[in-house]
Amino acid sequence: MSQAVFFEDCNWEPWKNGQGLTRVLGGDAIWRLSLAEIRTSSSFSIFEGLTREIGLMRGHGLSLQPQDQALAPMVLDKAGVCFAFSGNLALTGMLHDGPVQVLNLMYGAGQRHLLRPITQACRVDGLLALVPVRGGWRIGAMPPEDEVRVAAGTSFLRSSTPQTLDLVPEEGEVPLAYGVFAVADGAG
Repeated sequence: MSQAVFFEDCNWEPWKNGQGLTRVLGGDAIWRLSLAEIRTSSSFSIFEGLTREIGLMRGHGLSLQPQDQALAPMVLDKAGVCFAFSGNLALTGMLHDGPVQVLNLMYGAGQRHLLRPITQACRVDGLLALVPVRGGWRIGAMPPEDEVRVAAGTSFLRSSTPQTLDLVPEEGEVPLAYGVFAVADGAG
């Protein structure tokens, strides 16, 4: 079942390392989706054994610099850019120009999930969440009266199980949303 959830209904919590704040948007024992507010350059929490995927929601950008200088930084310089990395990796988040918000997906070993940008109308399989960055989105369901609407900055879609849904951006601003997907074995 899919439902629209308002961001204001999700409480802010301190990061594991105490250097930032996050709102847990959804998940279960297998995966977790959160929205992190990063106000200063600081180290990222270590989550051993987990895979993390991150995408920029708001702000002027963030570079994730691995402690191992032989590894290249991951540069989130615009909304719609995503990176996946090991939760074991020691990283420092360096702000480009002021605070940012990032979407953070985490899942355990042996699991397959994806955080991907969506920029146009489409039908998707395996959707667990849709978080608008720009514009409003209509999420079609069967029967049609079950259609859900979400809008950037106010609400997002959360599903308790992977769904096949039609996503349609509303007229106006250039659309952008992040989709969180469960991936079946052998897919990707």
